[in-house]
Amino acid sequence: MSPCRPLAMILLVLASLASRPAAAAPGPQRKFTFGSVACSATSTGLDFAVYNPLQTTAVSGTGNVQVTCRLLGGLFGYVAATVSMTAGSSLSFASRQMRVGTNTLNYNLYWDAARSQIAGDGTGGSFDYPLQGVLFFGGSGAATQVVPVYGSIPPRQDVAPGIYRDMIVVTVSY
Repeated sequence: MSPCRPLAMILLVLASLASRPAAAAPGPQRKFTFGSVACSATSTGLDFAVYNPLQTTAVSGTGNVQVTCRLLGGLFGYVAATVSMTAGSSLSFASRQMRVGTNTLNYNLYWDAARSQIAGDGTGGSFDYPLQGVLFFGGSGAATQVVPVYGSIPPRQDVAPGIYRDMIVVTVSY
């Protein structure tokens, strides 16, 4: 590593969110209603800020996914959802990679602050994130759950300066 190497700027963008009906989603998702329930989600990007290749400790960042479910009408409704993420451009949950041109920078995303549960879809050593079930009564209502996302970039990666990015697709199944 060159001690004169400029710092690299790092930015991770959580992509737009999609939803699928419970019938198309594997696993423990549940949805029953005497009325109509709809869920939507938004995300905040995860910005690691400046990465110094000479730093001896990992660089951390945080973001979140916010899921809102609404009872659109009817007497009652219950919905349980699961949040999952893709591996991004590296196609591997073991070590995701941000890119600028042909240069790469290893990183990963986690559901927990201890950074032990890799955020993913339940394959390749990753975990999806089950949301608490929400029960609605009478007419209409809404409930929002915020899912934190923790990121980490391992230290001492000799990378070229630049703004490194990766695109992660987040899916909410209900």
